[in-house]
Amino acid sequence: MQNQPSKRNRISSLAIVEDDSRVREYLAQHIRERVDVDELYEFSNAEDALQALSVNPPEMALFDIQLPGMTGIECIRKLKLLHPRIQVMILTVFDNSDTVFEALKAGASSYILKNTSPEKLAESIYELHEGGSPISSQIARKVIEAFQVKSTSNEHFRSLSRREQE
Repeated sequence: MQNQPSKRNRISSLAIVEDDSRVREYLAQHIRERVDVDELYEFSNAEDALQALSVNPPEMALFDIQLPGMTGIECIRKLKLLHPRIQVMILTVFDNSDTVFEALKAGASSYILKNTSPEKLAESIYELHEGGSPISSQIARKVIEAFQVKSTSNEHFRSLSRREQE
């Protein structure tokens, strides 16, 4: 039995930027089945996506990070300068903290790992569309830990005498 798209707010246009054709087709199929979207665009590289989406910006875009040529993060940075209202979701296997923070600084509002179920991905797309910032739990943990480490080191620094700080 095929799933029907949710009866939530319709998404006018969504772009998928993914170089692996099998993954891109899989994502497109599951998004069509589970998300109420009028137009779904597919791109295999950042250069083609940037060229097309600069002229015809989608409401939302899903980006892989590791793409041939320009990275997804660099494309997001350029696209957000032109069209800051585009909602961007990272959909990737990369879970290291530096990559996460670089993507968020570039303009991504969401960071989802590719091992996410199709149902959870659809839910995350709607959450982003409705103003949320869905993040895979493993990524949320890394963000929290990064702030906790920084906070702890700042507290330690403040506890030192002025001479020790120098």
